[in-house]
Amino acid sequence: MSNKRRVRQHRDTRAGVRPWSPFAPDDDVIERIDGLSPKFVARGYQPRTGSTEPLPLSNMQLLIGITSSKIFWDLVADAELIASPKFAMGRPRQHNMAGLVLAEFGAWIFGSIRATFREFEDPQQWENLCRSLIKNHPTDKRLRLPPKPPSRSSYYTRRKKDLEYQYVVDQVRLRCTEFAMSVARHIGLFDITKGTMTHPDLRNVIYGDGTFVQSPFNELHPTDHVDPETAVITRRRCDPDATAWHQDGGTNGRVWVMASARNGATNERVILDLSPRPKFGTSDATVFTDMVLKLTKRLPAAQCAVYDMAFGGIHADQVLFAGLLPITKIALRAGSLSSMRQLGPHPFKTSTRTTEQLPIEAIGGTPAIFVVFEGERIQIDLEMRKLDREANRGDGYRIYGTWRIPDRPEVPRRLRGATTRIRHNSTREEIAEDRRRTRALRAIAPGTDAFNELFGIREDAESMHNHLKSRLINRRARSTGVIRQQLNLHAYQALTAIKALIAHSIRTGAPLDEFFGNWRPPDKT
Repeated sequence: MSNKRRVRQHRDTRAGVRPWSPFAPDDDVIERIDGLSPKFVARGYQPRTGSTEPLPLSNMQLLIGITSSKIFWDLVADAELIASPKFAMGRPRQHNMAGLVLAEFGAWIFGSIRATFREFEDPQQWENLCRSLIKNHPTDKRLRLPPKPPSRSSYYTRRKKDLEYQYVVDQVRLRCTEFAMSVARHIGLFDITKGTMTHPDLRNVIYGDGTFVQSPFNELHPTDHVDPETAVITRRRCDPDATAWHQDGGTNGRVWVMASARNGATNERVILDLSPRPKFGTSDATVFTDMVLKLTKRLPAAQCAVYDMAFGGIHADQVLFAGLLPITKIALRAGSLSSMRQLGPHPFKTSTRTTEQLPIEAIGGTPAIFVVFEGERIQIDLEMRKLDREANRGDGYRIYGTWRIPDRPEVPRRLRGATTRIRHNSTREEIAEDRRRTRALRAIAPGTDAFNELFGIREDAESMHNHLKSRLINRRARSTGVIRQQLNLHAYQALTAIKALIAHSIRTGAPLDEFFGNWRPPDKT
């Protein structure tokens, strides 16, 4: 049964009203996903067609594709090197790590670890997985599943003994990030021949967002609960790595930051990197900026970094220094006024080949000049014509923009069409005095068509996070502890990249030998 709220519509006597319109007959019911409006009038259901749509594959077909993929066996090889040959006491382990790694992927398909091992216990299902590997990788006998599936207890024991360490998480993160970048390039992302600094391409954009994943337990610290009737004392469980989302501690969990990229096709999204936000002292925008700085070194074709309002002037300067354009809105100052910064006088080249010095102010992201027209001081926003990236002598880049005075009646005729060159990185003096120009200046100003097109891609991150939480029971984390949760999320990251490869191959017919061996997506489900 669908979990979408269903509400009865108000009666409208007008003829020809469709059931999905804002007003429908009183005996009709439509699906709702956004609750009631303030006027208690139900809005029409808005279908969302994005990369969270299911692939045309059954669960078993998707599992066969996962077991045939390169990233799966790379993770298995890493786990085999880390895992010890014996338990703490007793007999040597009887299973390789393939079944245990496969369980991490299966939990995102079947909804939980318990449901995953219930599927594995079906002899016919497990035999189909084993036979598929012989068919897809006939010559490499190392790529084989054990004859019998592991048990759920052995999964928990092996994970606790060998995998719940920070150095293991770092290795898994590195492996998944490398795979995600190779998938991104394979499906046509980060192509140096697409887009320019002045007109960036959506396929060369790194966008990100933070999401809060609620803890399985409501307590932040272990507490004793006394039953008022029986006086029985019970110990309430908690997540040791959870933090309070609100100051009252009503919701506990952890904030996760993800950097992604995608093209316009369904399911062709790639999570490039993910990381938890530290408990104290670091914003999610800082975590995202650190990701971008590392990814840019491996993705030279990246042109923009898109984030929400948590992105500040310091982060914008760091992104500009890396040679990328920060695409983000400008925070308002006190009194809901637009942020302003004095950029000083700049030489403007006029159409008569003369030069005039005019002071420029950055207001709400756009550089502007002021002219006097009919006794009033009027703000004239400049128009961006071109962006250039120049390398520093040591390291990093400087971004310069060529801006033009528009042809408006308020502007003196001699200044119409005059151009100047503005630096978008903050200067050393501005950084030392804590008056960064990036607090009020953007290379692609908010409100322009180019900004709206690039900034709009960030909504895909919210859609992805909604899909991620929809695969969790009660939208809560599947396990406790930041290390366990990060292992779970890296499995989601690798699964998303695998789906992107499959969807791209179905849409374009691109070969998959590099990633899947002999396996191909089936023609029909």
